Amino acid sequence: MSEIKTSKIKEVGEVKPFTNDYGTTYYHNLTMENGDKINIGKKKEMQVGWEVTYQITEHGQQEFNKAKSAQKEGGNFSPSNGSKSFQRNQASIIAQYAFREANLMLISNGYGEDVNTTSQRLDKTTALAELILDKLVVLEQKAKDNGLG
Repeated sequence: MSEIKTSKIKEVGEVKPFTNDYGTTYYHNLTMENGDKINIGKKKEMQVGWEVTYQITEHGQQEFNKAKSAQKEGGNFSPSNGSKSFQRNQASIIAQYAFREANLMLISNGYGEDVNTTSQRLDKTTALAELILDKLVVLEQKAKDNGLG
């Protein structure tokens, strides 16, 4: 096997999607800033300027060598905390947590007999979930202010 390399994408050539039971994999012909020309499969379409860590698996007679994705040495992966999709996922997880905790708190305190409709129950659960979310925001800010986040 060849060495693990990291380089930014200089040019995205042909992209061929392949769909199976595991989802869609996009096979890209990429020209890298370091001069390598690779064919690599990824779960999303790559863009110029993105950094890719890869290992060439087959030097062929084709213009683009087959490559596979590889982790950087050191192996630590951290999502881009600034990306919008990461922030949306985090917000969704936190909201689900707050709603679940609100529901559990109301149930454990015998709540439920005094309301007749699902709508009333949902309104009370939502109001409590919003209070929990507000408290989580305050705690998160305190953690950041203290250098913990």
